[in-house]
This record gives sequence, C-alpha cells and structure tokens, in this order.
Amino acid sequence: MAKLKIQKQSIDKRVKLMGELEANANKLLNMPSVLVRVSVLNELASMYDDFSSELKAQAVPEGVGQIEREAYMKSISEITLPFETKRSELRKKAFDLASDNAVGDEVFELVSNAYLTENPDVAKDLRRRGSRPR
Repeated sequence: MAKLKIQKQSIDKRVKLMGELEANANKLLNMPSVLVRVSVLNELASMYDDFSSELKAQAVPEGVGQIEREAYMKSISEITLPFETKRSELRKKAFDLASDNAVGDEVFELVSNAYLTENPDVAKDLRRRGSRPR
C-alpha cells in the first residue's frame, strides 16, 4: 500500500481497503486448514499494526505549539486505538489457534514472537513459570 498521509481522505481510503481485505480474508478463515487460518489471522493483525504504526510515525505538523502538539498526539492515539484493539484480538486468536494445533515451528515462531512482543506481561508470566508457549 502507498505511504500513509495524515489527511482524512487518505486515512478513509486506507481504512476502506483494509476492510475489503479483511472481508476477503474472512473467507479463508472458513477453510479447514489451521495453518491457513493462523496465517491469515496473523497477517490481518500485522496489517492493523502497520497502519497504527504508520499513523504514529507521522511527524507533528511544523509550527504548532505545545498545546496543539499534545492535542495532535492525543488525536492520533484516539484514531489508532480501535486498530490496535483489532490487532490484539486477531493476534490472540492466531496465537491461541497456533498454540492448540500443529502449525509448524516457523509459523508458530512468527505468531508467538509477535504476540509476546505485543503482550510483554504474558511473556513475563511465561518466563516466570519457566514455560514456553505451545
């Protein structure tokens, strides 16, 4: 996808494309292959993560004061929150499905690394208990 711009039209276009992609990907979630389902869920989670990260990486407009800067950052956080929530839900589904099924080490590593990076409390708990996900 093209580089994101902080313009309502650009954001709306990206959100629409992501919605279309998710609708098409949801068809794959009906397949019997756990590997396909885990991969699709993980990729959808990454899509939402990328979108949120791109929004947060945008430079604050030049020439704004501290109050406007804080308002801008708050707005970006409010915009990204639903996408981060969606990412977390999808990544957890992918992680749980991968943990409960044989999806192969490579796919499991990919999913679990992303999940545990996004959920450091879970990773810390697993280390404390001396257990590995699976």
